[in-house]
Amino acid sequence: MNKTSEKLIELINVLFKRSEETINAFMPLYTHLQGGQLGVFAHYLNNYVSQILRSLVRIEEIYFRVNFNPLGACSIGGTNIKIDRNRTTELLGFYEPIENSIDAISSRDYIIETLMCLALISVQFSRIAEDLLIWSTKEFQFIELSDEFCSVSSVMPQKKNPDTIEMIRSKCSKLISNLFSALVIVKAIPSGYFRDFQELKTVLRNSFDTLFNIIEMLIGIFDTIQIKEKNMIENINDSYILALDLAEYLVEHHDIPFRVSHEIVANLVKNSTNPRDFLKKREIEALVLKIYNKKIELPDEFSELKKDLDFWLGKRISKGSPSKSQIKETLQLLNQKKVTIMKKYNERIEHIKKSTKIRENLIKSLMA
Repeated sequence: MNKTSEKLIELINVLFKRSEETINAFMPLYTHLQGGQLGVFAHYLNNYVSQILRSLVRIEEIYFRVNFNPLGACSIGGTNIKIDRNRTTELLGFYEPIENSIDAISSRDYIIETLMCLALISVQFSRIAEDLLIWSTKEFQFIELSDEFCSVSSVMPQKKNPDTIEMIRSKCSKLISNLFSALVIVKAIPSGYFRDFQELKTVLRNSFDTLFNIIEMLIGIFDTIQIKEKNMIENINDSYILALDLAEYLVEHHDIPFRVSHEIVANLVKNSTNPRDFLKKREIEALVLKIYNKKIELPDEFSELKKDLDFWLGKRISKGSPSKSQIKETLQLLNQKKVTIMKKYNERIEHIKKSTKIRENLIKSLMA
């Protein structure tokens, strides 16, 4: 679990770096795979960081429940030999001995919980891979993967296939299936030890190894990915992605109820023949008068505001929004969370190092 935390922190550091670089990279934000609102690429990256940080917190919680000493339970009912379970706990870096010998021998919930955490991380990574796959297509062209993570079609010379992303998706499926395999193995086993349990070792090892490979691939992908800002701007200009911003503008500046402004903007979009000039001052004023029977006066330069993306994004004042000020605040908060998690991770590592040193010194003294 400690190695998992280490690898995830490496990935977060790469995402932080790219997020700081793309604060000004305007991008559509999607719902139902349709452009919904204006955003920036950094906002998507911060979304990934938030999810990974939660997974790191889960790992910390699981580690606290898992790191208990089963030694001394004997076959199932303890032993007559004078052993010190607290001493082996100290020497091996556990927190405490498991209190019940049957629990120590027969419980495998710690494996199930670990696999659940790894499977959840894999679901997050699979969705990230799906985002990257969609954005890298010719239909979007928002990003371009480095050649080292792609292949050329064996038949079609014009194609650059994102093989690594597709492999990430399929590998993520393994972690989910490993969780179900473990559940099926454990579900019918009575209390006590049975040879069935040895199959769990293979499942657990496979999940960790697969996840480490996925993380390494994602680190390389995000470290080398090319963000095509011009293509994203073109997509924004050829869409009605500022429709909600206009509806909220009418609410904020002209006291029009949102449902009415929603209807006004919907009609504006419906009647428009060109997304690039749908913010026509006269048409908006006429629709407000027609639908809400209210005369309003928009600024003379309003029709040109379609091009001023900073103006519209700057109006997003809600916490967690993709405006530049909020992105910077989010980055700061996420970094603080990372520091807290790193502190706990380092405490775990130091605890193990301390136990290792005690153990090594004991061995040296016994061999002297």
